[in-house]
Amino acid sequence: SASDDGLAWLVWPLAPGVFLQEHWEKKPLHLQRQKPDYYGEVFSKAALDKHLAGGTPLGYGDRLNIARFDAGAGSKVDLNKGPRGTRAKREDVEAEWAKGASLQVMHMQQFHEP
Repeated sequence: SASDDGLAWLVWPLAPGVFLQEHWEKKPLHLQRQKPDYYGEVFSKAALDKHLAGGTPLGYGDRLNIARFDAGAGSKVDLNKGPRGTRAKREDVEAEWAKGASLQVMHMQQFHEP
């Protein structure tokens, strides 16, 4: 199936069965490959930047979330710049990224062609 092929691609050179049996929800896995561009076709920060600059509507909570983890509080801090659906501005996203925030892009297949 397509999902089996996708998992095999993600965890290569490890076999999907070994990954599921030994690592999934059990312990971390660090895959070392001699192929620095292996994930080159996966959605990137550069692709997000192009969409933001090009006017792709990325609404907070719908297609984009910005967050960081507050170790002192032990919880996630929502850094979205408005309520759900508010269109993300490139400069706001870049400012939070520069400060170390995490970006969660959702449903990219609806607006991004690899």
